[in-house]
Amino acid sequence: KERTILNFMDARCIDIKAMVKDPAYIRDIVLKENYSFTRNETQIDTYFKVKDGRFKFREGVNNELIYYERANTAVRNAEVKVVSDLPTELKPVLEQAMGISCVVEKHREQYEKNNVYVRIDEVKNLGTFLEILCYDKNQGLNLEKQLEKLKKQFNIQNEDLIPESYSDLIMQKEV
Repeated sequence: KERTILNFMDARCIDIKAMVKDPAYIRDIVLKENYSFTRNETQIDTYFKVKDGRFKFREGVNNELIYYERANTAVRNAEVKVVSDLPTELKPVLEQAMGISCVVEKHREQYEKNNVYVRIDEVKNLGTFLEILCYDKNQGLNLEKQLEKLKKQFNIQNEDLIPESYSDLIMQKEV
C-alpha cells in the first residue's frame, strides 16, 4: 500500500488552543462563516518516549505517525512531519522499541476554510477544546494577524489560551 508522507517544512504553521465552554457557539460561527466540515472522528494518540519533540502514532480514519517540535507557548509554531496510511501492527513495535509516555483519546470535529483549520476536540479526562491552525505555503500571508482576527471572531481572550499539548495536560493530571 502506498504511504502518504506529508512534510510541512515548506509551510509555516501557527496554532492556538483554548478551553471551550460552549461548542455550539463555535459550530454556529463556522456555519455562519462558510467553513467546510471535513472531519468527524475518534482519534487515539499514543505518544512515545523521545529525547526531543513529540512523536506519536495516531489511530483514526487513517493511521498516522506524527513528529513535531515546538515550544509550549500560547501561539505555537511547529514543523510537523506526518506519514499516513500505516498498518495498525506498527504501533506495538514502536511501543516495545520506544516505550509509551502517554495516550490521548479524543473526538475531533474539523472545519476548513482557505488556509485555516478549526477543530473542536473532546478530550477524554480533560474536556472540550478549540484549536485554530493557520498555515502559509510561501504565499506571504501574515499568519499572526490572521490568527488575531480569528481569536476575536471566536471570542478567545489571551488568558483563555492553553500553551501545553494534550499529552502534557494528561501527564500533569497523572502526577
